[in-house]
Amino acid sequence: MKIFASLAQIRAFERAHLAFLRTRVDFDIVHVVGLHQERGDRLLLKQLYLEVSASFATVSRRLAMLRRFGAILADAHGKDARMITLTLSPATLDLYARYADVLTSIQAQ
Repeated sequence: MKIFASLAQIRAFERAHLAFLRTRVDFDIVHVVGLHQERGDRLLLKQLYLEVSASFATVSRRLAMLRRFGAILADAHGKDARMITLTLSPATLDLYARYADVLTSIQAQ
């Protein structure tokens, strides 16, 4: 296996399709939200702040950007509008399914 050729394929996909993920914190936020969604768990905003290794201000700023981009959806949980549930948008889920296909094809080489 040619490691740098494989990494080049991965980075090409990231540049072409995941350019909205500009920082490590962006990737971390999407991964935490996606992991909870994949497990069928509800992810509350407070939990996100506890699971992402960055300051409250950084997570808030990056999350706001991801929400404006439409990558992450936030909905009030039940009757209490203070409790926000986070999920990935269908478009983001589709991108990550394609990303997984790229990674799987590289692993099969």
